[in-house]
Amino acid sequence: MKQFFKYVLATIVGLLVFGIIVAIFGTMSIVGMVASGEATKNVSKNSVMVINMNSVVDEQAQPNIISKLTGDDAETIGLDELLSAIKKAKTNDNIKGVYLEGGSISVGLASAQEIRNALEDFRESGKWIVSYADTYSQGSYYLASVADKVMVNPKGAVDIHGMAAQPMFVKDLMKKFGVKMQVIKVGQYKSATEMFTEDKMSIANRQQVEAYIKGIWDNMVESISKSRNVTPEALNLLADSVTAMMPTEALLGAKLVDTLVYADGVKSVIKQLLDIDEKKIDYSRCVDCF
Repeated sequence: MKQFFKYVLATIVGLLVFGIIVAIFGTMSIVGMVASGEATKNVSKNSVMVINMNSVVDEQAQPNIISKLTGDDAETIGLDELLSAIKKAKTNDNIKGVYLEGGSISVGLASAQEIRNALEDFRESGKWIVSYADTYSQGSYYLASVADKVMVNPKGAVDIHGMAAQPMFVKDLMKKFGVKMQVIKVGQYKSATEMFTEDKMSIANRQQVEAYIKGIWDNMVESISKSRNVTPEALNLLADSVTAMMPTEALLGAKLVDTLVYADGVKSVIKQLLDIDEKKIDYSRCVDCF
């Protein structure tokens, strides 16, 4: 009987210790969330919202422990989080503008359009947007083109090359292993199984792929054309000429960028927009809202 009570008492003590530990960690988590929320709200005057364009945009942000351990600079930003931050920055009087930093963002086309629309809405509020990168990918330039001032490294590049699709066919590969697909489908534009049954695109599939790619590209060209005051015809010619190989002076002449500047010169540009004396500017005011 004594052994029974001994084990019961040990169990009770263990549960109490476990409960205390859980309560401590729970309290620390709540305090951390509150402190984080307060840090976001208390934005100092003449602040700039910084959006890291060397990042991955997903539907929801997920902490990447491996990237932190390996020292990978790429971070993951949640789409909803980013859109919410831009919306809040629009109405926060202490935030004077947005700085798009870097130029190799990884984001889906639909998400990129949502982000660009949010940035356009921010700019229409009367606040400014500036962008800088050593090299702009096509997706990052699509976002950066909404800025009042697009800056690039004098030895950098802007990559605008258009869009294409490259379907893959594995019919012959499967044949070598004695595998043959038996497909039953109804309708002319049912192309999901073509990679298993054909060795080239059907006419119907080519028509639909060309249609949706052209639609996406035309939408991108129209948006860039409107923001940069460049005709769609001129943008298409630039895409055909492989802008990534063009000298930056030519990019300046084509009105794809506004200023050639090195990274250390960006702060001076922001200083002018904030209308703050060089001796008084506190560069910590360029805050990252994430």
